[in-house]
Amino acid sequence: MIEYNGYIGAIDFDPEIDLFHGTVINTHDVITFYGASVDELREEMQKSIEGYIEFCKEQGKIPEKPFSGEFTVQTISEMHCTTDLRNTIAHILEHRRHLAGANEATTQQYVVLPILRALGWNDTNLGSLEVRPEYRSGNGSVDYALKVDQEQALFIECKKWNESLDIHENQIVNYASNSNVPVAVLTNGKIWRFYLSKKEEMPVSERNFCDIDNENIDVAVVNLEKYLLKYNVLSGYAIGEAEKTWKNKEKIVNSVPQDKRDYYRETYPLEKMREFYRCIALTQDLVRKKDWELEQKFTRRYCGFWLRGGTSERKKLVYGIHLDYTPLRFFVKVTEEDAEELRLRYRCEVVYYHPHAGQAHYTVREDMKQLLGVLEFAYNKHYGK
Repeated sequence: MIEYNGYIGAIDFDPEIDLFHGTVINTHDVITFYGASVDELREEMQKSIEGYIEFCKEQGKIPEKPFSGEFTVQTISEMHCTTDLRNTIAHILEHRRHLAGANEATTQQYVVLPILRALGWNDTNLGSLEVRPEYRSGNGSVDYALKVDQEQALFIECKKWNESLDIHENQIVNYASNSNVPVAVLTNGKIWRFYLSKKEEMPVSERNFCDIDNENIDVAVVNLEKYLLKYNVLSGYAIGEAEKTWKNKEKIVNSVPQDKRDYYRETYPLEKMREFYRCIALTQDLVRKKDWELEQKFTRRYCGFWLRGGTSERKKLVYGIHLDYTPLRFFVKVTEEDAEELRLRYRCEVVYYHPHAGQAHYTVREDMKQLLGVLEFAYNKHYGK
């Protein structure tokens, strides 16, 4: 834990984004921050707290002082049960069987509202009406509008638990765009899909900047806090991060040759392509952080990562992401003996070994931290380390 002016921050490491995630644990208001090192965490914690204090002043609210006295993280978590996002999601998943076959109202009541409350939104305050149900927009209505000052900042549309979302995205994004609301969220309780509605020059599907699957609680907590935490929405941090994420995603899509992009669009489902680009983004981040000498090449069936080099013999395929399978698969150029060793070391099960190509196939999962060790092994082997 770290401290600033009496505020105490508890730190967790999130391997999915390779950053430390901090939360101030001795206030009722939710204050979060991120950093890659202790010094950066201290700096970001200070910025978040000072930003929180400044924001309160602008809103005419007295900033909350930190609790004093001896306490533990668990005690504070209990005091913050209404804002404990991790426990809320865990409870929902524990009772997911009750949601199967339930209607949209059940998803709203037992999934969406508890998550919004855990993120600091108050749906019972008639004075603020910061969570507006059945909000009128044009000729229709959205399930929830979240308000900043007197303006609607975010629309949320809810569907039945685990219902496919693709056919519903046009309506909610167009409602948000027509109402000048910057962010639209479409959710079935399990998946939360975020859009920048004002990118009107883009097709609706390409305005999507993040999909969150609550089945992976650690990743869901980080991203739901980033984009839906009340303080982050009110302060403008959430929309800033959304813009950065969208631009990074567009950069990845634009790196695909146009003929391949057209083929993907005509051949593969939209959901599969979203997952494909997500995997590419994660592997690109890994390449940058590790300073690997790899370049990506796209074919109609996969994106491969190849060793850079001036001679043809150095241009070896190390690993790739294959589109022909559901769910998607990573294929990694290792021997069968290596694959068995890696299975024991990283607990990554090989779904298929292709002896002719010398490739081990792994199912792509939301949490890729186990697979990252396999990719690093393959790179070091082919690079000659």
